[in-house]
Amino acid sequence: MYIEDYIQKLKDVITSSREIGYEKVNIEVRSIFAGKIKGELVFKDNSKLCFTEIVDVEKEIKKFRYTYKYIKDEKEIFRYDNAPHHRELTNFPHHKHIGTGIVACPEPNLKRILSEINLFILKSKL
Repeated sequence: MYIEDYIQKLKDVITSSREIGYEKVNIEVRSIFAGKIKGELVFKDNSKLCFTEIVDVEKEIKKFRYTYKYIKDEKEIFRYDNAPHHRELTNFPHHKHIGTGIVACPEPNLKRILSEINLFILKSKL
């Protein structure tokens, strides 16, 4: 796989979400296999997801660094990242911040996070 293929897959995931009202994605291609993707997705309820991925896809998809931060009403709802500061967690360095808590989690992907956000938006409408 080439970085352009990976970027296209991310774009396809973004355009498939009906809840997104605005998107801004910046792409920095570093080689035919590596790049940095930074984006902001604003949903119809004015919540937003800010994300960054530094990725290499030469042999397999390897995210060297990632963060996905979901915000509503100026308050962080959750954040996934792989900053190496919670060595006690089973899936180190992958983890999720929820409020003041931190939980172990598998490495996330944008599709799964958008599904989580869509569910959050749906529940908040009830």
